[in-house]
Amino acid sequence: QVILATGGCSYPATGSTGDGYRLAARLGHTVAPPTGSLVPLEVPGDDCPAMQGLSLRNVAVRLLHEKGKCLYRDFGELLFTHFGISGPTVLSASAHMGKPGRYCLAIDLKPALEEGKLEARVLRDLEQYKNRSMGNALTDLLPRSMIPVILRRTHIPEDLPAHSLTRQQRHSLVQEMKNFTLEISGKRPVEEAIVTSGGIKTSEVDPKTMASRKVPGLYFAGEILDCDAYTGGFNLQIAWATAFSAGNAFFRITADTKERKVAHGLQKNGNGADIFAKGPVVLPRKSQHNSDAIVGRISDDKCPEHDLFQMRNFHQEQPRHQRQRQGKHHIAQNSELFFSRLPWLLIRKKVQNHSRPTGIATP
Repeated sequence: QVILATGGCSYPATGSTGDGYRLAARLGHTVAPPTGSLVPLEVPGDDCPAMQGLSLRNVAVRLLHEKGKCLYRDFGELLFTHFGISGPTVLSASAHMGKPGRYCLAIDLKPALEEGKLEARVLRDLEQYKNRSMGNALTDLLPRSMIPVILRRTHIPEDLPAHSLTRQQRHSLVQEMKNFTLEISGKRPVEEAIVTSGGIKTSEVDPKTMASRKVPGLYFAGEILDCDAYTGGFNLQIAWATAFSAGNAFFRITADTKERKVAHGLQKNGNGADIFAKGPVVLPRKSQHNSDAIVGRISDDKCPEHDLFQMRNFHQEQPRHQRQRQGKHHIAQNSELFFSRLPWLLIRKKVQNHSRPTGIATP
């Protein structure tokens, strides 16, 4: 039984280098090409570097493909960087950039105000600061580092007096604040992505147990699967939920196998270790100087695992009223049985750990 949870291609410094994809492909699974998702976007030009470090809140964002088709819209935060844009809204928008072609991001800086109300607000501020230059008259409306960029894009001189602004210039200023457009040149490298898009094809995995439908005993969990979502904790939930399902199925099968072996007598493996057959059993011996060198002989009529198996299932086999009558005497009896067998269990656990095959992932 193996659980493959090696992650995607993002954050390779953590050891997530995509090795799991190659392992699954060799076993016959279909792997969708992994690409970066939830990744910052690169923007050409000098506008974004001029606003580097500026964080905008409560802005509306639209991702537009060629011919103006809107692929995604969101409301929230945005961050300007030296290479382009980032932030929660941008990261989620990047998940929709799978098709080839040109993309642009349209930002509404004042989504709470309609165009008419925003123009009235601009008129009021220009009247209040009519003796100031345009570079200083918009400080109540826009961040200071963004004012030169807006004025440059609307071809309004920064030193123009506010009372000299024409109606056409004011209209273009309002349009720019309602539709601040940035051309996207591409995504940042997958190493900077928060999550990887692509991976093991989900149709080849049982959604209830995360078990492979092609390789018996193989399970998948986490980002190695072709399953990703928006930012906001959804990808963490995918990782936890798939790991929970895979772990439950893994240990359920392991426990069932052990119970069957205990009930019917364990069979020898290739090394002659981890066995419970009828008659005397000799556990494997290591070096005389090794602390793990333990030899035990146990007869079939005093098998502690068999006793514990019966004790564990005792409550399931007895009716409730009989269990209640047993009372403290039954509890004390079971406790004495358990602790009398505890040293043997510790010995057996040590031998099992020492003889466990290498190269098998254990949660």
